[in-house]
Amino acid sequence: MDTGSGNETCVKQQPDYNKAERLALNLLERYEIYEPPVQVVEIAFKEGLNVFTLPKEEMDNLSISGYINPVQNKIYVNRADPYVRQRFTIAHELGHWFMGHTKDTQAYSNFVFRSSVKDANRNVWEREADYFAANLLMPKHFIEKFLKTYPWVTNKDFASMFGVSLTALEIRRNFLGL
Repeated sequence: MDTGSGNETCVKQQPDYNKAERLALNLLERYEIYEPPVQVVEIAFKEGLNVFTLPKEEMDNLSISGYINPVQNKIYVNRADPYVRQRFTIAHELGHWFMGHTKDTQAYSNFVFRSSVKDANRNVWEREADYFAANLLMPKHFIEKFLKTYPWVTNKDFASMFGVSLTALEIRRNFLGL
């Protein structure tokens, strides 16, 4: 599809959830992470990415919770967001990095700062990055292990153990049927 800028891009119709899951699980294995909470800032650092917070006003002007600058190898998150939201945002941005969304820096910049919410690439890339983040922070085998070990623990307690929001944990458990 011609974007009008002279660059050819391929618009994917469906997210590659298998790839997102595989990449997230490979990352956990590479860094020998066997239980939550996953230290996403440490992973980013080990991958050559630095994480910075930006003031709420600056992030609000962009209408986003975070973004990755692939040229500078920096991830930016909204300083005003709760800690668990920042963690998910970092994992989400790592998803863009590992899924290859940032390889074409011009296309990625357009995606982050200029694309419409209805843009097909935006929706596919966002869903892939979200799925990567969910698999990185709450992999199925971690959840299953904790359910067997701590069957009495509430979702709120689980969310705290995994360092994610209650909403993120509930969505993940529903998605997995757990």
